[in-house]
Amino acid sequence: MSDLAHRVGVKALNLVIRTLKLDGITELNKDMILDEIDGSFGIDAVSFDDEKHELHLLTMHQI
Repeated sequence: MSDLAHRVGVKALNLVIRTLKLDGITELNKDMILDEIDGSFGIDAVSFDDEKHELHLLTMHQI
């Protein structure tokens, strides 16, 4: 996949998936969390699995 398929600041070579288990998530704070993270530099994608209470980030690996 070329780097043109990713957001600014994200290189395909350095992509990693990070999974975080979160407790106490409501619809309101979930939307706020996803919006805040999604607008961050270096984040290519963000999603939340409601059943597993997991936040998934596609982000650059920092060396």
